[in-house]
Amino acid sequence: MNTDNLSNENPILRIGAVSTSLSYLDIELAIAKYYDTRQHIIVPNFYINFGTSADHECDLIIIKRSGYAEEIEIKMSKSDLKADFKKKHGHVDERLQYLYYAMPIELYEQCEGLIPEYAGVFTITKYEDIGFARCVKSAPKKQCRKLTINEQLKIARLGVMRIWNLKQKYQRSTI
Repeated sequence: MNTDNLSNENPILRIGAVSTSLSYLDIELAIAKYYDTRQHIIVPNFYINFGTSADHECDLIIIKRSGYAEEIEIKMSKSDLKADFKKKHGHVDERLQYLYYAMPIELYEQCEGLIPEYAGVFTITKYEDIGFARCVKSAPKKQCRKLTINEQLKIARLGVMRIWNLKQKYQRSTI
């Protein structure tokens, strides 16, 4: 099939358009675009102890406008995925409504049978240096509570601090 004339179709569906050279950042950006940073608070590398027995680490935490939170774990290899199952907190937290794994589509094809029932999956493809996220498995809704306003603000502050740190690093790199 000649794909030269498919420019008006969805680029993700084009044969030969998928790149296997996804970086961790590509996956973060694809997920942020999927959830829409203008609609929800999205913070990378979230690691805060809210007073529970186990610190909780998330690659991305999304606070929805409703006040509920979702956890996204980014996986780059099969061993990375398997190591995730050994985490002390087990992704159990009364404040997290959903758990999703985000990974390159090629990894999902290799690990589909390893994904636990309690988690959903986003596959990421890349076309012309832009990552695209697609939900291929919906996560079941967990019993949870909304984040308090103080919890939401604590997470949002962390995200804002990271922006200013990145701006400082960028400024230093351009001098």
